[in-house]
Amino acid sequence: AVVRDLRDAGATIAGAIHLWSTTSGHDTPGNGAELALSYHSLIGLAAALEPSPEAPVPVIVATTGAESVLDEQVQVPGHAMVRGPVLSLPSEVPGLRMRSVDVELAGGEDAVEIAAGALVEEAANRDGENMVARRAGRRWVRRFERLTLPASSAGKLPLKPRGVYLITG
Repeated sequence: AVVRDLRDAGATIAGAIHLWSTTSGHDTPGNGAELALSYHSLIGLAAALEPSPEAPVPVIVATTGAESVLDEQVQVPGHAMVRGPVLSLPSEVPGLRMRSVDVELAGGEDAVEIAAGALVEEAANRDGENMVARRAGRRWVRRFERLTLPASSAGKLPLKPRGVYLITG
């Protein structure tokens, strides 16, 4: 409705910052409300923005407590639901650019101002990273490392005949 009202007023939408997954965990709604705020709202927003390759729209999806950096505990696992839309919607909706940014809000008003500044920096950053965490003034991005499997003694995979295996990723 907000996007429609802005367009009806003649506004051009250059981007969006989604803040519905920035609750502290103590005030996180339950009973499916988290799914509606963190997941379904992003799908609705992507549809409403109507991006195209000719008119791309960046969306910053802010979360708190959804990422673990340096082995810290994930504070609000429900906020991690935004990963699905952030990772999949840009391939389904041409012109949509999404970035998940996990910020810290513990520490009072200063933390809120620091997080707001980090989100503004992320909105201006065009490096293409889609998963970012901001901790103690530092920016962390997700990376995958190539690993070499150890060689088996017979050159075969260590699988049992007629075994059942689940392969993901």
